[in-house]
Amino acid sequence: MKRISQTDDSQIQTTTRRILASYLIPVIFLLIILGFLMLRYNFYSYWVQISTTYPLLTQLLEIVIIWLVAVYAVRISLTIYDKVIHWVADIPTRLNMLFKRLIRYFIYIIAFILTLGVFGLITAVQGILVGAGFAGIVLGLAAQQTVANIFAGVSIIFDKAFKIGDWIQLKKNDIVGKVIEINLRSTTIIAPDNTLISLPNSMVASDAIINYSTHRLRRLFHKIGIAYESDISQAIKIIREVLEKDTATVTSGISGQGYFAPIEIVVTKLGDFAVNMEARVFVDTTKAGGVFETESRMLNNIKNALTEAGIDMPYPTQSIRLNKEV
Repeated sequence: MKRISQTDDSQIQTTTRRILASYLIPVIFLLIILGFLMLRYNFYSYWVQISTTYPLLTQLLEIVIIWLVAVYAVRISLTIYDKVIHWVADIPTRLNMLFKRLIRYFIYIIAFILTLGVFGLITAVQGILVGAGFAGIVLGLAAQQTVANIFAGVSIIFDKAFKIGDWIQLKKNDIVGKVIEINLRSTTIIAPDNTLISLPNSMVASDAIINYSTHRLRRLFHKIGIAYESDISQAIKIIREVLEKDTATVTSGISGQGYFAPIEIVVTKLGDFAVNMEARVFVDTTKAGGVFETESRMLNNIKNALTEAGIDMPYPTQSIRLNKEV
């Protein structure tokens, strides 16, 4: 039989104390307070007599109970929030702290309103609520765009269309860059030329988003033109050999990385100056310098291999004939 050492025993005791402090103690306090409230309503007539005899004492007791309930409601609500948000979305730390602050303020505002009610200031509470309603309407109209950006920011976070570190493109606005920050009001990306772009979340949420970082596999489309006098079959063979030798080329699918197809080299058009071809190949963007370097390297190697084989890659030319009258 395995013996439990003193160290293991102390760790078990520490863990047990933490569980009691985190869950059982708040629950016990809430049960006591709820029991007190039930006692009050079951013996309402006695409570009225006590409150008439000792009004200040009962008011103070009610206020203490209200704020005890508020404190432990905040604690339990934040514990539940942490567990739920862990499974729902991976949100930035700043936004996580903001959401926690909103939960805390909401509960404390309710406790404050109940405290005013204990002192019989119901009319004042109603006035505060009416004033807050009008203020909310005015602020909503004045900050309509800001509110739209905030709701769009929440939508972006929970939809998980992209995350910090992803390369994305806004198709309608034709903006490409790496996401470096997601806030409630805006999303910040860094463009390929190293400029920072701050985008309102309403713009981002309403656009079609292309995420280049979701899958490791990317399909490249190399457009190549060869002379009409060249052997198409030989050119296809050379291009295929170049692509197969590249370290970033993927020859078989990867689980969880979406669609895959083997290397394809096809003739797409008989152009005015050349036979237009297209080489389609899947590459692993995590290897050999990433997608941009891989594309440049492949095109360079294809060009050199075709040139060495004597296959001409013509450029557009134009012949002008002049008729000279004698």
